[in-house]
Amino acid sequence: MTDPSPLLGLLAYLGPGALATYWWGAQDPFLRFHARQGLGLLLVEGAWLSVWIFLGQTLGRIPFLGILIMVLVGLAAIGTTITWSAIGVVRVLAREKSELPILGGLIDRWWD
Repeated sequence: MTDPSPLLGLLAYLGPGALATYWWGAQDPFLRFHARQGLGLLLVEGAWLSVWIFLGQTLGRIPFLGILIMVLVGLAAIGTTITWSAIGVVRVLAREKSELPILGGLIDRWWD
C-alpha cells in the first residue's frame, strides 16, 4: 500500500482542502505541519477577499481610479496566493517541512 501523506499534503494547499488534511492527518507531524500552513493560507485568502470586497464597495465606485485599484489588488491577491500554494505543493512533493515565505512564521506564532 502506498503512503497517502503526499496526496493529503497536496490538499492542504487547495483552499478548504486544508481542513481535510488537518482532520485526517492529525497524527502525522508532516501532514499536521502542512495543514497548518494551508489553513493559514486559507485565512489570508479570506482576508484578501474581504479587502477586495471592501474596496469594491468604497473606492471601486470611483470611475477610473477605483477600477484600476480593484484590478491591482486582485492581481496582487491572486499572485501571492497562487505563488504560496505552488511553493507549498512543491515542498509537499519534496517531503520537506519548511515554512511558506513571510506567512510561515506568522502561522507558527498563531498555532504554537
